[in-house]
Amino acid sequence: MANLLLEALSGEEILESNSLATVTENCVVIRGVDGRSQMLISLSSLSSVKILKVAHARLLVISSGLFILSAAAFCSKEGDGAGIPIALVGIVFVIAYLMTRKAYLAFTIGRDQTYSRPGTLAEASMLATALRSAMKAQRDTRDHTLR
Repeated sequence: MANLLLEALSGEEILESNSLATVTENCVVIRGVDGRSQMLISLSSLSSVKILKVAHARLLVISSGLFILSAAAFCSKEGDGAGIPIALVGIVFVIAYLMTRKAYLAFTIGRDQTYSRPGTLAEASMLATALRSAMKAQRDTRDHTLR
């Protein structure tokens, strides 16, 4: 994906980039949900960054019910071997839960919050780490310049 805003900014070193956003030394470019829009936020105006996790807990509830049913069928005299197939269906629901977990980044600017598009937990944590280190480096540079 082309970073049109970053191409306009000359001399910006990209620290981290993924499907959620791109972090440079002085700003972050957030990709819109539609994939076509972008928003540029200066790191100096950014107050904080949080990871918001979204998961479908219903899938875990269904899988735990299936595991209980599987254990009951396995221990029953009349289970007729239904325990293993039911347990396999439970495992499918656990895998579905793990695959459908998403994460958003919440960028706080003063009183306002802006959200990134949904991505994986790994993408969100890598981006949040890069943002926090870039914000810290910018604060350290600003404090050193003021002295």
